[in-house]
Order: sequence, then structure tokens, then C-alpha cells
Amino acid sequence: MTERISALDALADTLLALDADGFEQGARAVVHDLPDGERGLLASVLAGSYGAEELSFADIASALGLDSADPSLMSRPDVLRLLAYTRRERPAAFQRAVRALREHPQQMHLIGAPFAPVPDGVADTSMDQAPATGRPAAAS
Repeated sequence: MTERISALDALADTLLALDADGFEQGARAVVHDLPDGERGLLASVLAGSYGAEELSFADIASALGLDSADPSLMSRPDVLRLLAYTRRERPAAFQRAVRALREHPQQMHLIGAPFAPVPDGVADTSMDQAPATGRPAAAS
């Protein structure tokens, strides 16, 4: 868990260190290199950073043309588009997201599993497992 907390702190540092002129290019490299779980966490804190603003996060996701407003379903391009938009157009939300990564790393670690996207090309079969046994559920 300590490694993951350190990784989230490093992610926050990296995002803050990117300058405005080269942000999108730098962010592209950062998002590309993130493991799926950390990408899901980043998408989750970005989505959560919008709070009670004039537009809902679903409205923003729609306006940006994201494939999903669900952080667990966001692709790398979606996370990058959301990250760049948030940094450029909603700096207060960007600061809240970075602060969440930095100040609440244990909470981010604990909620990470439900928000971690399924790796590209891997089917999510978790719903096919019976909860008590871990064996495949009986067909209906």
C-alpha cells in the first residue's frame, strides 16, 4: 500500500510540475504511463473535483465527447481530455483533484479497486463469479 501512496503523491507532483504551455503533451505522457488502477483513480478524483458547479460532471463529460462519465470506463484518451480541460478551464477543480491525490492517499487506495478500469482487451467477468465461493455463477 505504501508504494501506491507514494505513486499517488508522485503523480500529484508531476501534474503540478507541468507548465501551462506544455501541459497537454506532458499530461499525455503521464496518462499513457499510468497503470490502469492509477488512471482510474485520477479519473475518479477529476470527476469528484467538480462538486456543485454550474455544470454537472455528466454535462462536462458529454460536452467533451467522453465515451463515458463513469471513471471506471474512461479510456486513456478520455482521461487525458478530461485532465487537460480541467487544468485549462476549471483550475479550482484541478487543484481540488491534485489535493485529493496528495492529502487523501489512503482513501484513494481504499476506493481504488471499484474505480479501476478494466485493462484494454480484457473482459470484465467479475459479475460471472458467485460472491461466496468465487466459482462461476450458475447459468440462468
